[in-house]
Amino acid sequence: MPHFIIPCFFNTRLLLFSFGIFLIFLSILGPPKTGIFPHLISLNFNELFIIYENSESFFRMPDTLNRILVFMLSIILLVFSSIIPVRHNTDNRKTQNIFAILSSIFFLSILTTDSLYNIVIILLFTLSIYHYTCKANNEFKSYEILFLLAYLILSIFPFFHSFLISSNIAEVDNYTRFLLAIPLYLMIRDLNFNKKYFLYLINISAILLLPISLHFYFTEDLLRIRLFTSSATILGNISMTFFLFAVLSIYFFKKHNLNYVILPYMSSLAALFSWGLSGSRFTIIIPILVLLLSLMNNNSRKYISFLFDKKNLLFLFILFSVFFSSISFDRFTNLNLSSLSNYDEPNANYWMKQDSIIPRLLIWNGAINIIKENPVIGVGLDNFNNHLNKQILKGKIEAIRKDIEKAEAEIAE
Repeated sequence: MPHFIIPCFFNTRLLLFSFGIFLIFLSILGPPKTGIFPHLISLNFNELFIIYENSESFFRMPDTLNRILVFMLSIILLVFSSIIPVRHNTDNRKTQNIFAILSSIFFLSILTTDSLYNIVIILLFTLSIYHYTCKANNEFKSYEILFLLAYLILSIFPFFHSFLISSNIAEVDNYTRFLLAIPLYLMIRDLNFNKKYFLYLINISAILLLPISLHFYFTEDLLRIRLFTSSATILGNISMTFFLFAVLSIYFFKKHNLNYVILPYMSSLAALFSWGLSGSRFTIIIPILVLLLSLMNNNSRKYISFLFDKKNLLFLFILFSVFFSSISFDRFTNLNLSSLSNYDEPNANYWMKQDSIIPRLLIWNGAINIIKENPVIGVGLDNFNNHLNKQILKGKIEAIRKDIEKAEAEIAE
């Protein structure tokens, strides 16, 4: 074992961090509405095993006073651990090399494999935890403190909110990712990797979307492809992110005279093509907003001004051709606006009515009503559908589902 790893396991930061993680685990341990602390204290493992066998989930939100206090203490310990100095080894070359390899696999596999990217992100997170507990030099600037506090608040908010309105712990998945991102950021800020390498990496990853998207388009009997994601919307979001990075990277390729300047042009077209096959519509607003904001700002205008050069007219022509021939654009043109004239008729409101925007407008209207009725603490993470059904039953919005009787039965239960 390398000599610098041994003292890493004997430092105050690691001790506080480990104890904080243990308390988080303790605060969410056990199935909902079932007390397990007496069994833990008495070491009654047989009873704990029986509870585990008879429960759908062995974790819950910290929705009792004791649990929320334990959870609060765990967060305090995690925050306090970040200000404890460590005798870190300033040589981060090994960490940099491992990070470069893992991040390369992640970007190349995020949309092209079924589960490899999940394994890689676990390895990246493990590497970031090692760096945080053993080597991170946590000297923050003021804007970094605000940034990290914002991520921390977003990640722990649903846990504290569950003390007021109980929620299913499965609903906090998207929120906990903010917490997991903190050690990753603390690691990346200490590394001195080649940024040009990542320009190539992101563009090559975007280019890979083209053959994979075509494969799914011709082999899967689906109107909207989703590749290995859970929905076409997620594919559209990620593809559009790759598209933005690719377009903006053209400026850096030219500024630094990087080889293969055609690469970001190709990746932009590939990412937009993949987005078009996803059938996603309203994510196109993002690049439009980025374009407008960049044009209005003198400092950022340089990143997109090249698009208006005569040399790039062919690129723009192909770009617009890809957009206007896409499934996403077809869905725009098929948008059913005629139902706006018969807003109150059930046939217009049915949520499965193809390309009708009325169901979405009704959901937004119901959401506004729910916010007005619960302006302070809301309704909980997993109660929106129930409250939306109540809006329908009270006659505040038109029925979105045809099986309203089923909705009434669900409310009654």
